Amino acid sequence: MVTIARRLAYQALWRVADQSAFTSYLLPSYLEKESLSDRDRRLVTELVYGCLRWQGRLDWVISRFSHSPLSTLEVPVLITLRLGCYQLLSLERIPPSAAVKESVELAKMYGSPGSDTLVNAVLRQICRQGESIPLPQAEKDQLGYLTVTQSHPLWLVERWLERFGFQETAELVEANNQKPPLFIRVNRLKTTPEELKRELAKEGIEVESSHYLPDSLKVVKGRIASSRPLKEGLCYLQDEASQVVSFLVSPRPEDWVLDVCAAPGSKACHLASLMNNKGYIVANDIHLHRLKVLRENCRLLGAGNIRIVATDFTRHPGLRYEFDRVLVDAPCTSLGRIRRSPELKWRRKPEDVAFLSAKQKTLLFYSSQMVKKGGILIYAVCSWEREETEEVVENFLEERSGFRVVEPRDYLPGTLYPLIAEDGFLRTFPHRHDMDGFFSAVFTRER
Repeated sequence: MVTIARRLAYQALWRVADQSAFTSYLLPSYLEKESLSDRDRRLVTELVYGCLRWQGRLDWVISRFSHSPLSTLEVPVLITLRLGCYQLLSLERIPPSAAVKESVELAKMYGSPGSDTLVNAVLRQICRQGESIPLPQAEKDQLGYLTVTQSHPLWLVERWLERFGFQETAELVEANNQKPPLFIRVNRLKTTPEELKRELAKEGIEVESSHYLPDSLKVVKGRIASSRPLKEGLCYLQDEASQVVSFLVSPRPEDWVLDVCAAPGSKACHLASLMNNKGYIVANDIHLHRLKVLRENCRLLGAGNIRIVATDFTRHPGLRYEFDRVLVDAPCTSLGRIRRSPELKWRRKPEDVAFLSAKQKTLLFYSSQMVKKGGILIYAVCSWEREETEEVVENFLEERSGFRVVEPRDYLPGTLYPLIAEDGFLRTFPHRHDMDGFFSAVFTRER
Protein backbone atom coordinates (compact mmCIF):
# COMPACT_ATOMS: atom_id res chain seq x y z
CA MET A 1 0.00 0.00 0.00
CA VAL A 2 1.47 3.35 -1.07
CA THR A 3 1.25 6.16 1.49
CA ILE A 4 -1.00 9.07 0.59
CA ALA A 5 1.94 11.52 0.59
CA ARG A 6 3.89 9.57 -2.01
CA ARG A 7 0.78 8.96 -4.09
CA LEU A 8 -0.05 12.66 -4.18
CA ALA A 9 3.57 13.56 -4.95
CA TYR A 10 3.53 11.14 -7.88
CA GLN A 11 0.23 12.50 -9.20
CA ALA A 12 1.47 16.09 -9.00
CA LEU A 13 4.72 15.24 -10.79
CA TRP A 14 2.79 13.36 -13.48
CA ARG A 15 0.56 16.37 -14.13
CA VAL A 16 3.60 18.62 -14.35
CA ALA A 17 5.20 16.26 -16.88
CA ASP A 18 2.14 15.24 -18.88
CA GLN A 19 -0.11 18.31 -18.72
CA SER A 20 2.50 21.08 -18.33
CA ALA A 21 0.97 22.09 -15.01
CA PHE A 22 2.78 24.64 -12.84
CA THR A 23 3.82 23.48 -9.39
CA SER A 24 3.16 26.79 -7.68
CA TYR A 25 -0.51 26.67 -8.75
CA LEU A 26 -1.04 22.90 -8.69
CA LEU A 27 0.42 21.87 -5.35
CA PRO A 28 -1.71 24.05 -3.05
CA SER A 29 -4.86 22.49 -4.48
CA TYR A 30 -3.50 19.00 -3.82
CA LEU A 31 -2.54 19.87 -0.25
CA GLU A 32 -5.89 21.42 0.60
CA LYS A 33 -8.25 18.89 -0.98
CA GLU A 34 -6.93 15.93 0.99
CA SER A 35 -7.18 15.37 4.75
CA LEU A 36 -3.44 15.46 5.29
CA SER A 37 -1.45 15.78 8.46
CA ASP A 38 1.12 18.57 8.64
CA ARG A 39 3.82 15.92 8.33
CA ASP A 40 2.33 14.55 5.11
CA ARG A 41 1.93 18.06 3.68
CA ARG A 42 5.60 18.73 4.28
CA LEU A 43 6.58 15.41 2.71
CA VAL A 44 4.47 15.97 -0.42
CA THR A 45 5.94 19.44 -0.84
CA GLU A 46 9.50 18.21 -0.28
CA LEU A 47 9.14 15.33 -2.74
CA VAL A 48 7.59 17.39 -5.51
CA TYR A 49 9.90 20.38 -5.30
CA GLY A 50 12.92 18.22 -4.55
CA CYS A 51 12.43 16.01 -7.60
CA LEU A 52 11.95 19.02 -9.88
CA ARG A 53 14.78 21.12 -8.50
CA TRP A 54 17.26 18.26 -8.61
CA GLN A 55 15.94 16.46 -11.69
CA GLY A 56 19.21 16.87 -13.59
CA ARG A 57 21.30 15.38 -10.80
CA LEU A 58 18.77 12.59 -10.17
CA ASP A 59 18.69 11.63 -13.85
CA TRP A 60 22.48 11.62 -13.95
CA VAL A 61 22.61 9.16 -11.02
CA ILE A 62 19.77 6.98 -12.34
CA SER A 63 21.42 6.75 -15.76
CA ARG A 64 24.49 5.18 -14.13
CA PHE A 65 22.41 2.18 -13.04
CA SER A 66 19.73 1.87 -15.70
CA HIS A 67 20.48 -0.47 -18.61
CA SER A 68 18.01 1.51 -20.74
CA PRO A 69 18.56 5.15 -21.78
CA LEU A 70 16.29 7.40 -19.74
CA SER A 71 14.76 8.78 -22.94
CA THR A 72 13.29 5.33 -23.64
CA LEU A 73 11.63 4.92 -20.23
CA GLU A 74 7.90 5.60 -19.95
CA VAL A 75 7.04 8.72 -17.97
CA PRO A 76 5.46 6.91 -14.97
CA VAL A 77 8.61 4.82 -14.52
CA LEU A 78 10.94 7.81 -14.76
CA ILE A 79 8.88 9.80 -12.25
CA THR A 80 8.88 6.83 -9.86
CA LEU A 81 12.65 6.40 -10.19
CA ARG A 82 13.20 10.10 -9.46
CA LEU A 83 10.98 9.93 -6.39
CA GLY A 84 12.85 6.90 -5.06
CA CYS A 85 16.29 8.28 -5.90
CA TYR A 86 15.54 11.62 -4.22
CA GLN A 87 14.47 9.89 -1.02
CA LEU A 88 17.55 7.67 -1.02
CA LEU A 89 20.06 10.46 -1.62
CA SER A 90 18.48 13.50 0.05
CA LEU A 91 16.02 12.48 2.78
CA GLU A 92 17.99 10.90 5.60
CA ARG A 93 14.96 10.39 7.86
CA ILE A 94 13.30 8.04 5.37
CA PRO A 95 14.59 4.45 5.69
CA PRO A 96 16.05 3.23 2.38
CA SER A 97 13.90 0.11 2.54
CA ALA A 98 10.75 2.25 2.72
CA ALA A 99 11.87 4.45 -0.20
CA VAL A 100 12.51 1.39 -2.39
CA LYS A 101 9.38 -0.52 -1.36
CA GLU A 102 6.99 2.39 -1.88
CA SER A 103 8.56 3.22 -5.24
CA VAL A 104 8.08 -0.36 -6.40
CA GLU A 105 4.43 -0.16 -5.35
CA LEU A 106 4.03 3.08 -7.29
CA ALA A 107 5.45 1.36 -10.37
CA LYS A 108 2.89 -1.41 -9.97
CA MET A 109 0.09 1.14 -9.71
CA TYR A 110 1.05 3.47 -12.56
CA GLY A 111 3.65 1.72 -14.74
CA SER A 112 3.30 -0.98 -17.35
CA PRO A 113 3.66 -4.66 -16.36
CA GLY A 114 7.22 -5.46 -15.33
CA SER A 115 8.22 -1.87 -14.62
CA ASP A 116 8.28 -2.60 -10.89
CA THR A 117 11.14 -5.05 -11.48
CA LEU A 118 13.18 -2.36 -13.24
CA VAL A 119 12.46 0.20 -10.49
CA ASN A 120 13.41 -2.28 -7.79
CA ALA A 121 16.71 -3.19 -9.48
CA VAL A 122 17.81 0.38 -10.18
CA LEU A 123 16.91 1.75 -6.76
CA ARG A 124 18.58 -1.12 -4.91
CA GLN A 125 21.81 -0.42 -6.80
CA ILE A 126 21.51 3.29 -5.97
CA CYS A 127 20.89 2.33 -2.35
CA ARG A 128 24.14 0.36 -2.30
CA GLN A 129 26.36 2.56 -4.47
CA GLY A 130 24.62 5.88 -5.15
CA GLU A 131 26.43 7.99 -2.59
CA SER A 132 29.80 6.71 -3.80
CA ILE A 133 29.32 8.16 -7.28
CA PRO A 134 31.44 11.34 -7.46
CA LEU A 135 29.59 14.37 -8.79
CA PRO A 136 31.40 16.92 -11.00
CA GLN A 137 33.27 19.50 -8.92
CA ALA A 138 33.60 23.18 -9.80
CA GLU A 139 37.40 23.15 -9.55
CA LYS A 140 37.78 20.53 -12.30
CA ASP A 141 34.62 20.71 -14.40
CA GLN A 142 32.72 23.99 -14.22
CA LEU A 143 30.14 23.06 -16.84
CA GLY A 144 29.50 19.65 -15.28
CA TYR A 145 29.22 21.20 -11.84
CA LEU A 146 26.56 23.69 -12.96
CA THR A 147 24.56 21.26 -15.09
CA VAL A 148 24.79 18.06 -13.02
CA THR A 149 25.71 18.95 -9.45
CA GLN A 150 23.57 22.11 -9.46
CA SER A 151 20.94 20.55 -11.74
CA HIS A 152 20.37 23.02 -14.60
CA PRO A 153 19.99 22.39 -18.35
CA LEU A 154 23.09 22.82 -20.49
CA TRP A 155 21.68 25.50 -22.79
CA LEU A 156 20.78 27.78 -19.87
CA VAL A 157 24.12 27.31 -18.16
CA GLU A 158 26.01 28.14 -21.35
CA ARG A 159 23.96 31.34 -21.84
CA TRP A 160 24.49 32.49 -18.27
CA LEU A 161 28.21 31.67 -18.26
CA GLU A 162 28.68 33.83 -21.33
CA ARG A 163 26.76 36.72 -19.77
CA PHE A 164 27.58 36.55 -16.06
CA GLY A 165 30.79 34.51 -15.79
CA PHE A 166 31.28 31.45 -13.62
CA GLN A 167 31.09 32.95 -10.13
CA GLU A 168 27.78 34.76 -10.57
CA THR A 169 26.28 31.90 -12.58
CA ALA A 170 27.19 29.53 -9.75
CA GLU A 171 25.48 31.85 -7.24
CA LEU A 172 22.44 32.14 -9.49
CA VAL A 173 21.89 28.40 -10.03
CA GLU A 174 22.46 27.74 -6.33
CA ALA A 175 19.81 30.33 -5.46
CA ASN A 176 17.43 28.76 -8.00
CA ASN A 177 17.60 25.51 -6.05
CA GLN A 178 16.68 27.12 -2.73
CA LYS A 179 13.22 27.38 -1.23
CA PRO A 180 12.02 30.93 -1.96
CA PRO A 181 10.71 33.22 0.77
CA LEU A 182 6.94 33.59 0.97
CA PHE A 183 5.60 37.14 0.88
CA ILE A 184 2.10 38.52 1.20
CA ARG A 185 0.88 41.96 0.19
CA VAL A 186 -1.33 43.80 2.65
CA ASN A 187 -4.59 44.74 0.96
CA ARG A 188 -5.03 48.38 2.00
CA LEU A 189 -8.58 48.34 0.66
CA LYS A 190 -9.56 46.15 3.60
CA THR A 191 -6.97 46.45 6.34
CA THR A 192 -3.63 47.88 7.49
CA PRO A 193 -0.29 46.12 8.15
CA GLU A 194 -0.78 46.40 11.92
CA GLU A 195 -4.32 45.01 11.85
CA LEU A 196 -3.30 42.19 9.51
CA LYS A 197 -0.42 41.17 11.76
CA ARG A 198 -2.80 40.87 14.69
CA GLU A 199 -5.25 38.75 12.67
CA LEU A 200 -2.46 36.46 11.44
CA ALA A 201 -1.10 36.06 14.97
CA LYS A 202 -4.47 34.69 16.07
CA GLU A 203 -3.87 31.77 13.69
CA GLY A 204 -0.28 31.21 14.75
CA ILE A 205 1.19 32.86 11.64
CA GLU A 206 4.34 34.90 12.20
CA VAL A 207 5.42 37.56 9.71
CA GLU A 208 8.27 40.03 9.32
CA SER A 209 8.13 43.47 7.74
CA SER A 210 9.91 43.92 4.44
CA HIS A 211 13.11 45.92 3.98
CA TYR A 212 11.80 47.27 0.69
CA LEU A 213 8.02 47.76 0.79
CA PRO A 214 5.70 48.98 3.57
CA ASP A 215 2.83 46.66 2.61
CA SER A 216 4.93 43.53 2.08
CA LEU A 217 5.20 40.93 4.84
CA LYS A 218 7.41 37.85 4.89
CA VAL A 219 5.76 34.71 6.27
CA VAL A 220 8.19 33.00 8.63
CA LYS A 221 5.88 30.55 10.38
CA GLY A 222 2.41 29.11 9.90
CA ARG A 223 0.08 28.00 7.11
CA ILE A 224 -0.90 31.16 5.28
CA ALA A 225 -2.61 29.32 2.40
CA SER A 226 -5.48 28.11 4.59
CA SER A 227 -5.71 31.22 6.79
CA ARG A 228 -8.85 33.30 7.19
CA PRO A 229 -7.13 36.65 6.31
CA LEU A 230 -6.01 35.24 2.95
CA LYS A 231 -9.38 33.68 2.19
CA GLU A 232 -11.16 36.93 3.06
CA GLY A 233 -8.89 39.07 0.87
CA LEU A 234 -7.12 40.94 3.65
CA CYS A 235 -3.86 39.96 2.01
CA TYR A 236 -2.61 38.41 -1.22
CA LEU A 237 0.27 36.05 -1.96
CA GLN A 238 2.70 38.05 -4.12
CA ASP A 239 6.48 38.08 -4.41
CA GLU A 240 8.15 41.41 -3.69
CA ALA A 241 9.54 41.77 -7.21
CA SER A 242 6.00 41.61 -8.57
CA GLN A 243 4.85 44.21 -6.04
CA VAL A 244 7.64 46.57 -7.09
CA VAL A 245 6.24 46.78 -10.63
CA SER A 246 3.04 48.41 -9.37
CA PHE A 247 5.11 51.13 -7.70
CA LEU A 248 6.79 51.78 -11.05
CA VAL A 249 3.35 52.41 -12.52
CA SER A 250 2.90 55.00 -9.73
CA PRO A 251 -0.80 55.58 -10.40
CA ARG A 252 -2.48 58.75 -9.14
CA PRO A 253 -6.04 58.57 -7.80
CA GLU A 254 -7.46 60.35 -10.85
CA ASP A 255 -5.54 58.33 -13.46
CA TRP A 256 -6.80 56.09 -16.20
CA VAL A 257 -4.64 52.95 -16.15
CA LEU A 258 -4.40 50.08 -18.64
CA ASP A 259 -2.97 46.71 -17.58
CA VAL A 260 -2.47 44.92 -20.92
CA CYS A 261 -1.72 41.39 -19.66
CA ALA A 262 -3.59 41.54 -16.37
CA ALA A 263 -4.66 38.01 -15.42
CA PRO A 264 -4.69 36.69 -12.73
CA GLY A 265 -4.91 40.25 -11.40
CA SER A 266 -1.99 40.50 -8.98
CA LYS A 267 -0.82 43.87 -10.25
CA ALA A 268 -4.21 45.23 -11.32
CA CYS A 269 -5.61 44.70 -7.82
CA HIS A 270 -2.45 46.17 -6.30
CA LEU A 271 -2.90 49.25 -8.50
CA ALA A 272 -6.52 49.55 -7.33
CA SER A 273 -5.24 49.51 -3.75
CA LEU A 274 -2.61 52.17 -4.47
CA MET A 275 -5.37 54.31 -6.05
CA ASN A 276 -7.75 53.67 -3.13
CA ASN A 277 -10.34 52.44 -5.61
CA LYS A 278 -10.42 55.81 -7.36
CA GLY A 279 -9.62 56.55 -10.98
CA TYR A 280 -10.21 53.87 -13.61
CA ILE A 281 -8.32 50.65 -14.41
CA VAL A 282 -8.86 48.57 -17.54
CA ALA A 283 -7.58 45.03 -16.92
CA ASN A 284 -7.10 43.15 -20.17
CA ASP A 285 -6.24 39.57 -21.07
CA ILE A 286 -6.98 37.35 -24.05
CA HIS A 287 -7.32 34.10 -22.08
CA LEU A 288 -10.93 33.76 -20.99
CA HIS A 289 -10.24 31.10 -18.34
CA ARG A 290 -7.67 33.42 -16.75
CA LEU A 291 -10.14 36.31 -16.85
CA LYS A 292 -12.41 34.28 -14.58
CA VAL A 293 -9.60 34.15 -12.00
CA LEU A 294 -9.01 37.88 -12.46
CA ARG A 295 -12.68 38.64 -11.88
CA GLU A 296 -12.74 36.50 -8.73
CA ASN A 297 -9.59 38.19 -7.37
CA CYS A 298 -11.13 41.63 -7.97
CA ARG A 299 -14.21 40.55 -6.01
CA LEU A 300 -12.20 38.97 -3.19
CA LEU A 301 -9.82 41.92 -2.79
CA GLY A 302 -12.51 44.58 -3.14
CA ALA A 303 -10.97 46.19 -6.24
CA GLY A 304 -13.98 48.17 -7.43
CA ASN A 305 -12.44 50.51 -10.02
CA ILE A 306 -11.43 47.76 -12.48
CA ARG A 307 -13.15 47.05 -15.78
CA ILE A 308 -12.23 43.70 -17.36
CA VAL A 309 -11.87 43.40 -21.16
CA ALA A 310 -10.48 40.84 -23.62
CA THR A 311 -8.51 42.49 -26.44
CA ASP A 312 -5.62 41.12 -28.49
CA PHE A 313 -2.73 43.57 -28.24
CA THR A 314 -0.57 41.65 -30.73
CA ARG A 315 -2.51 43.65 -33.33
CA HIS A 316 -4.08 47.11 -33.27
CA PRO A 317 -6.28 46.99 -30.15
CA GLY A 318 -9.03 49.22 -31.45
CA LEU A 319 -9.67 50.87 -28.09
CA ARG A 320 -10.87 54.46 -28.31
CA TYR A 321 -9.22 55.71 -25.15
CA GLU A 322 -5.82 56.98 -24.12
CA PHE A 323 -4.39 56.24 -20.70
CA ASP A 324 -2.18 58.03 -18.20
CA ARG A 325 -0.42 54.77 -17.33
CA VAL A 326 -0.04 51.64 -19.46
CA LEU A 327 1.52 48.49 -17.98
CA VAL A 328 2.78 45.72 -20.26
CA ASP A 329 3.66 42.83 -17.95
CA ALA A 330 4.39 40.66 -20.96
CA PRO A 331 4.33 36.88 -21.42
CA CYS A 332 7.90 35.67 -21.07
CA THR A 333 10.10 32.65 -20.40
CA SER A 334 9.56 33.26 -16.64
CA LEU A 335 13.12 32.12 -15.97
CA GLY A 336 13.22 34.55 -13.06
CA ARG A 337 10.65 32.36 -11.28
CA ILE A 338 12.57 29.06 -11.35
CA ARG A 339 12.74 28.96 -7.54
CA ARG A 340 8.94 28.95 -7.41
CA SER A 341 8.33 26.78 -10.47
CA PRO A 342 11.46 24.62 -10.94
CA GLU A 343 9.82 22.72 -13.82
CA LEU A 344 10.39 25.83 -15.95
CA LYS A 345 14.10 25.14 -16.33
CA TRP A 346 13.33 21.74 -17.85
CA ARG A 347 10.28 22.88 -19.83
CA ARG A 348 11.80 25.90 -21.55
CA LYS A 349 13.78 25.44 -24.77
CA PRO A 350 16.28 27.77 -26.49
CA GLU A 351 13.80 28.61 -29.24
CA ASP A 352 11.29 29.89 -26.65
CA VAL A 353 13.45 32.94 -25.98
CA ALA A 354 13.31 34.20 -29.58
CA PHE A 355 9.60 33.34 -29.96
CA LEU A 356 8.59 35.24 -26.83
CA SER A 357 10.89 38.15 -27.62
CA ALA A 358 9.07 38.68 -30.91
CA LYS A 359 5.71 38.59 -29.12
CA GLN A 360 6.93 41.07 -26.50
CA LYS A 361 8.07 43.53 -29.16
CA THR A 362 4.66 43.39 -30.84
CA LEU A 363 2.77 43.79 -27.57
CA LEU A 364 4.84 46.79 -26.52
CA PHE A 365 4.46 48.49 -29.92
CA TYR A 366 0.67 48.28 -30.04
CA SER A 367 0.21 48.96 -26.34
CA SER A 368 2.17 52.19 -26.67
CA GLN A 369 -0.61 53.56 -28.90
CA MET A 370 -2.82 53.70 -25.82
CA VAL A 371 -0.52 56.10 -23.91
CA LYS A 372 -1.57 59.74 -23.88
CA LYS A 373 0.97 62.52 -24.37
CA GLY A 374 2.82 63.01 -21.10
CA GLY A 375 1.77 59.55 -19.89
CA ILE A 376 4.08 56.67 -19.01
CA LEU A 377 4.51 53.17 -20.37
CA ILE A 378 5.95 50.40 -18.18
CA TYR A 379 7.41 47.21 -19.63
CA ALA A 380 8.06 44.27 -17.28
CA VAL A 381 9.05 40.60 -17.58
CA CYS A 382 10.14 38.00 -15.02
CA SER A 383 13.26 37.18 -17.01
CA TRP A 384 16.77 38.52 -17.41
CA GLU A 385 17.51 37.16 -20.91
CA ARG A 386 18.78 39.95 -23.14
CA GLU A 387 16.35 39.13 -25.95
CA GLU A 388 13.45 39.73 -23.56
CA THR A 389 14.85 42.81 -21.84
CA GLU A 390 17.36 45.24 -23.41
CA GLU A 391 16.68 44.02 -26.94
CA VAL A 392 12.94 44.65 -26.59
CA VAL A 393 13.62 48.17 -25.29
CA GLU A 394 16.08 48.93 -28.09
CA ASN A 395 13.68 47.65 -30.74
CA PHE A 396 10.82 49.71 -29.32
CA LEU A 397 12.80 52.95 -29.34
CA GLU A 398 13.81 52.30 -32.96
CA GLU A 399 10.28 51.48 -34.10
CA ARG A 400 8.27 53.99 -32.06
CA SER A 401 9.11 57.67 -32.14
CA GLY A 402 7.98 60.06 -29.44
CA PHE A 403 9.01 57.88 -26.48
CA ARG A 404 12.10 57.98 -24.29
CA VAL A 405 13.35 55.92 -21.37
CA VAL A 406 13.07 57.69 -18.02
CA GLU A 407 14.78 57.17 -14.69
CA PRO A 408 12.86 54.74 -12.39
CA ARG A 409 13.86 56.83 -9.37
CA ASP A 410 11.24 59.37 -10.40
CA TYR A 411 8.52 56.84 -9.56
CA LEU A 412 9.91 54.67 -6.75
CA PRO A 413 10.31 55.13 -2.99
CA GLY A 414 13.92 55.44 -1.85
CA THR A 415 13.94 51.94 -0.35
CA LEU A 416 13.77 50.53 -3.89
CA TYR A 417 16.71 52.50 -5.34
CA PRO A 418 19.14 49.59 -4.73
CA LEU A 419 17.15 47.56 -7.28
CA ILE A 420 18.00 50.00 -10.09
CA ALA A 421 20.93 48.83 -12.20
CA GLU A 422 23.67 51.05 -13.62
CA ASP A 423 21.93 51.11 -17.02
CA GLY A 424 18.85 52.73 -15.49
CA PHE A 425 16.58 49.68 -15.65
CA LEU A 426 15.07 47.94 -12.65
CA ARG A 427 16.49 44.45 -12.23
CA THR A 428 15.98 41.93 -9.45
CA PHE A 429 17.70 38.57 -8.99
CA PRO A 430 17.19 35.71 -6.54
CA HIS A 431 20.89 35.55 -5.64
CA ARG A 432 21.25 39.31 -5.19
CA HIS A 433 17.95 40.43 -3.67
CA ASP A 434 16.23 37.19 -2.59
CA MET A 435 13.39 38.06 -4.98
CA ASP A 436 12.08 36.60 -8.20
CA GLY A 437 14.03 37.77 -11.23
CA PHE A 438 12.37 40.77 -12.89
CA PHE A 439 13.26 43.42 -15.46
CA SER A 440 11.34 46.66 -15.83
CA ALA A 441 11.74 49.74 -18.02
CA VAL A 442 9.79 53.01 -17.90
CA PHE A 443 9.07 55.18 -20.94
CA THR A 444 7.34 58.53 -21.23
CA ARG A 445 5.47 59.75 -24.30
CA GLU A 446 6.68 63.17 -25.35
CA ARG A 447 4.68 63.58 -28.56
